[in-house]
Amino acid sequence: MVAEDLPSEYVTHTQSYMVSKNCVVAANQNNLSSWQSNPIVLFENDELGDYVTNVFKIPQKNITVSAHRYDTLRQIATNQAHAAISDCTILKYYVNDSLKDFTFAMEELPPVEGAASADLVFAIRKDDTEMLQKVNSGLENIKKNGQLDEILKKWQQ
Repeated sequence: MVAEDLPSEYVTHTQSYMVSKNCVVAANQNNLSSWQSNPIVLFENDELGDYVTNVFKIPQKNITVSAHRYDTLRQIATNQAHAAISDCTILKYYVNDSLKDFTFAMEELPPVEGAASADLVFAIRKDDTEMLQKVNSGLENIKKNGQLDEILKKWQQ
């Protein structure tokens, strides 16, 4: 989960195990190279509208919003949509799993200046300090011994 999204009255969070970035995805390198001058799709709850209009100067008329990443990615793969922007981890999940028979081009976007962090963490019940300590200790160990890097690489993160 993203640390800032957790209800702090009920849960606490572990140390971060990775930062999730935003990516733009298109059907091919040509579409990826020209995404800023063509219509794009953003996804509900990603809150990237201000980011793309302010940082990349995408006119509002070129932005549509979708609730369904899978359907939009299928539209991109079949050239019915030009490009989409969302969380890299989520996009990679679909591209490498249920849509692996299609070809996509993807690139990471620069971080959002002044925006909330996208540190990914585990949520732990607030009163379970023993579990929090165990998970944090485990995370520290797999970071130090390189296992976390291997896991992230395996899952293309």
